[in-house]
Amino acid sequence: MKKVVAVLVIIAIIIAITAGVFFGATAIRFYYSRPIKIVGESMLPTFNDGELRRVDTKGKLDFYSVAVFFYDETAESDPKGEYYDKNSFLRCMPIFGLRIKDNFTYDILVKRIVGLPGDKVELRAETIDDINFIFLYRNDEKVDEDIVMLDCDSLNEATLNYAEKLTAEGGIEATQGVRPFPAYVVPEGCYFVLGDNRDKSIDSRYFTFGAVPERYFLGVVK
Repeated sequence: MKKVVAVLVIIAIIIAITAGVFFGATAIRFYYSRPIKIVGESMLPTFNDGELRRVDTKGKLDFYSVAVFFYDETAESDPKGEYYDKNSFLRCMPIFGLRIKDNFTYDILVKRIVGLPGDKVELRAETIDDINFIFLYRNDEKVDEDIVMLDCDSLNEATLNYAEKLTAEGGIEATQGVRPFPAYVVPEGCYFVLGDNRDKSIDSRYFTFGAVPERYFLGVVK
């Protein structure tokens, strides 16, 4: 009888340990890898409206990575980050069903990092074969992108014909009308972000938005 009880106790302990490890690992996984749902069109064609992804909350904020961050103008009233910091956001965010918005009037956003602290970022106008393009420059070096941007301030006939051709071949997101953005040095502790669908994105180009402080970032999108 004592042997039977001992075996049952051992089995119970094993089950308890297994369950604890399983649920602990699951909780850690979801804390560091949160599921998200993309809402809006600012990251087309990279992410579609309604698409499900995950946020790696330990992911490195690097050049050209897609990051998730909290943005609220009222956060400027908390310069020391006593409330508006990453850990506060993660504690208050639901584990499931996190919705990523694409407009800065909402809390959680997803954008692409195109400028690290100290970088010089510029959207520069250039004419090639009479077509007026806009190119992203980082520290005076052109960034190789799949995104085609046309200068909407200089829409001559060649540019309009080229835009029509691209749209017919690749859909509405194949070409974007974008204005030049003057050279801007990203402040220390901040990141310059852009949406991939740049003619439909509110991002660091806007004065009311600007570069995003590092403590507002929640992680990178996988």
